[in-house]
This record gives sequence, structure tokens and C-alpha cells, in this order.
Amino acid sequence: MAWDQDLAAAFTIMLGRPVDDFDAGREYVLYYLNSLSPDLALSPDWEFDQDRSVFEIEFLEESALAEALGARPDSNKVADAVRTVSGRELAGHGFTRAALAGDDVSVTVAHRVVTGGSLHDALLTAIRGRRGPDGLRPAPAERLEAIFPVPESPPPAEFDTIEDPRLREHLWSPYLDRPWDPGGKPLSRDFLPGEPVGVWDLAYFGEISLVVTAVEPGCSG
Repeated sequence: MAWDQDLAAAFTIMLGRPVDDFDAGREYVLYYLNSLSPDLALSPDWEFDQDRSVFEIEFLEESALAEALGARPDSNKVADAVRTVSGRELAGHGFTRAALAGDDVSVTVAHRVVTGGSLHDALLTAIRGRRGPDGLRPAPAERLEAIFPVPESPPPAEFDTIEDPRLREHLWSPYLDRPWDPGGKPLSRDFLPGEPVGVWDLAYFGEISLVVTAVEPGCSG
């Protein structure tokens, strides 16, 4: 019970308001973006739904895929050269992920992480807390302390609502040196379906981000 109470407090900090304030009738989707290692999951128990993952593609040169999607790399309008597709849509045009590799495209990959559909489960997955307080990731050895030391400043007073010191520390410095900042605004993620609920950068310059969106059931791709 104490762990559940701590999670509720942690999620309130992450979202800026309690989970119960959000519409329980909607589906909540977790997306993971990592420009450094696009296919490297942050947690070993994560599973990606590749069919419903989202790819924002900027076509730099003419190609069969650009033609199939109606993109115009030769246009002076950025919108003409950019297309957003799901993995399922990509396959429907007869292409695989391999078609997105090369110098003729610039791709932002938003992996859809498999969750149960509730906001609570999306957030629990996002903080990598499915194993309970003993299994929070990253572990201390993964924090790269020699390069990114633990922040010297203590957590703000609102973090005192989290009794478990491991969860409190994890929320204050979950990855490298960035806290879970409610309402974070990383590089534009407007291409993701649904209404943004929470956005968090976990490394410099938006290189690693997590986004939770709310969609109507059955309308998530």
C-alpha cells in the first residue's frame, strides 16, 4: 500500500495534478524517442508496438518511398517534404523500417511502448517501476556519475510526499541529470496522435524524451 501511495504522489508531481483528475475513459499512450540510439529501450521489460509506432520522415531526395507517400523533396515548402506514418501504414505501402535508413531521409522515431492503456500504467512504465522500488531503473551504477554527477541541490519540498527514498531520488534524477519536470516541452512532438498529457526530456537537448498522449479508445492507430 505504501508503494501505491508513493506512486500516486510521484505521478501527481509528474503531471502537475492527480491521475484521478484525468478522464479514465480515454486510452493513454506512451511514446519513447531517443535520437542517440533510436531502438535502444530504457528498460529491459519494455516492448515496442512497431505497428503503432510513429515515424516523422523528412525526405531529402526523391525515392520510391517519397513517391509512394506523395512527398516532394524538391519543394521549397517543408510540409511538402515531410510525412508522418505509423509502422502499419509504412508496411501497407510495401516498405519496412530498412527503407528509412540512408542519407536521403531524416527520421524521428517515436516508439509506442506497450502498456495496459491506463494513465497509471503508462506512467509506471515510463518511470521503469514495474519491478517495484527495488527494481527502479536506472540503477546507481547506470547513472554515469563520473560524467553526470547526482544533482547537488535537494529535491523541492513537494517531493516530501514520496516516502520511499529510492523513488524520491529516482524522480528527482531519473536519467543522466534531468528531473521529471511537469509539463516539459522537448523538441516539437506535434506529429504524435492524441492530446499531450505529459512530456519529459531525460537528457540534454531533447535527445531522449517520453511523451504520454490521451486518445479515444479504438482511435490510437
